[in-house]
Amino acid sequence: MDVKLIPGDSHGRAVTSNMFTGLVYTVDPSNGSVVQAFDCETITPHVDVPVRGGMTQLLAMPRSGRRLIFGLFQAGQVGMLDITNPNEFKQVSVVSFGKDSGPHSVHLTHDDKRLVVSDYFLNEDDVGKIHFEGDHKLHVLNVRDDGLSVDPAFQVVDFNTAFPTGPARPHGVGMK
Repeated sequence: MDVKLIPGDSHGRAVTSNMFTGLVYTVDPSNGSVVQAFDCETITPHVDVPVRGGMTQLLAMPRSGRRLIFGLFQAGQVGMLDITNPNEFKQVSVVSFGKDSGPHSVHLTHDDKRLVVSDYFLNEDDVGKIHFEGDHKLHVLNVRDDGLSVDPAFQVVDFNTAFPTGPARPHGVGMK
């Protein structure tokens, strides 16, 4: 679903994930190798869901190049990994919003101190086959090198009730 270059990496490596296996990989373009570096099925606390690994979604990477942040759509979690060893990532932190809450889009602020998370992926309504709805909320997390935490200064925005015209589906975000 997503690929992120590792900032400052001497080999120009990148990280990518597979949404339907929960596996996270390091890709090295200098030698053409791909290494399975993490399995989201091992995240603790573990949440049992129909898609192995919780359905890894979009990625965010602080400029330090030491951490990887991602949403697990079905598991309702946002995780942070230590990626300093490109062959074996380690879990640093996880924030849980509840099974099927749907964290999908994750955006770091310009200073890498906060993460904006939207809970919605795609729903084609009655005409389609895709119904990854999420709970239509927007969260903000504090980001530190040692983990993620809910930002108590930010009140969760519920797009089901935020507008008088009816529910909305928050997919991506733009910020200044």
